[in-house]
Amino acid sequence: MLAVILAAEALGLIVVTVLLVVETVGSLGNATLAGSGAALAAVALVVAIGLAFAARGVLRGAKWTRPAGVVWQIVQIFVGLDATQGAGGRYDLGALLVIPALVALILFFTPGMNALMRRG
Repeated sequence: MLAVILAAEALGLIVVTVLLVVETVGSLGNATLAGSGAALAAVALVVAIGLAFAARGVLRGAKWTRPAGVVWQIVQIFVGLDATQGAGGRYDLGALLVIPALVALILFFTPGMNALMRRG
């Protein structure tokens, strides 16, 4: 289940990367927006690749996946909570980010995952 959540998050970030690239190509007249969009798309792609490796690592019981996954889930919770702030707060987006992150955090520390990490 945890590997599925991490893989879904990686897939979601790939979709975000594509959307950022499309938006960046549309703003090529503005150098500042194009540069920022390209940098953000590159970061999103790197994180997506990292999450895909973490999902594979969970399946193999690799010990490095827990700290990497926990850090990402905490970042995702903060981003989700930030999405709900302000006049245009997006509670749907916040829930889409926070709920899977909380589930993944819980799953990282289940007895089964602890046993898998000890074997790995």
